[in-house]
Amino acid sequence: MEKAAKDFSQGYYYCESFGLKAEFDTEFTKFYDNYIKTKYGIIYGNGGCIVDDFRKCYSEKMENLIVEKFGKDIFERALKEAKDLYYEKKY
Repeated sequence: MEKAAKDFSQGYYYCESFGLKAEFDTEFTKFYDNYIKTKYGIIYGNGGCIVDDFRKCYSEKMENLIVEKFGKDIFERALKEAKDLYYEKKY
C-alpha cells in the first residue's frame, strides 16, 4: 500500500481498528490515545463497522511498518506503560 508507506516515511503513523469498540473506561482510553501519540507519534482511531478495501489495506500496511519500527509488542507495551502511568497518577 503506497499511501501508507508514504505517510509512514513522513512520520505520520495512523492506525485504525474496525468494529465495535468496547470501552469500559473512557477516561483511560483518552489517556492511552494521548500517551501513544505523544510518546510514539502513533495516532490510533476506530474506523467503525463499515470497512472498505483501501482502509483495510492501509491499516494493515501501517501496522506492519509500525511494528517493524517499534517492535512486535509495541501496542501491548504502550498499553502497559500507559496503564502503569495512568493508575500511578490516579491513585
